[in-house]
Amino acid sequence: MPDPITAVTAVAAILKIVDSVTGQWDRYLKKRAEGEKDTPHRVTTEQATPDTIVVKENGRPVETITADDLSNPDYA
Repeated sequence: MPDPITAVTAVAAILKIVDSVTGQWDRYLKKRAEGEKDTPHRVTTEQATPDTIVVKENGRPVETITADDLSNPDYA
């Protein structure tokens, strides 16, 4: 089983990649210029500490995912 903190870091990195690709895809579909400002996402995440990801909706925390959560097979 991988280290739970490594798993949280990996999830945070994947979420950053998804955010980047989503922005590019959105610009492509809406035919917006590269320099045009993106509208803020309604749901965002941030890696608050090495073992914690905070999910926010409209800037307010709605869920916290910890390394312990990821190491728990019953977490869903």
